[in-house]
Amino acid sequence: MAVAGQPLHVRRQHRVDQPHPAKRPPCQYTVTASADHPLPRMLEAGLFVTLNSDDPPMFGTDLVNEYRTAHRMGLGRSQPAHLARNGVRAAFLEPAVKAALLADIDAVCADAGVESTE
Repeated sequence: MAVAGQPLHVRRQHRVDQPHPAKRPPCQYTVTASADHPLPRMLEAGLFVTLNSDDPPMFGTDLVNEYRTAHRMGLGRSQPAHLARNGVRAAFLEPAVKAALLADIDAVCADAGVESTE
């Protein structure tokens, strides 16, 4: 993945990237260590990234583990909320449902003292 080489092009397309930090092969990105995973670089490049668990029994992970793995990669306190907001924005939901979920994320962040980066 050429994160540094294509961020403007990808951002303009508003494409959703799903890097799956804890996913085991077969997968889109096969990495041998969390330090090699593209997720932090994707976020730094401003790409529209979400975390997902796809098929937990097949890949041996779930959404909670995806966020835990992303946290171990050194994400800042506000980045998991940013990823969750992106997931809501990318979901096929009615606008009112999206707005309610985004408000819930904002409320949890406010209660935890996490500043929004958005």
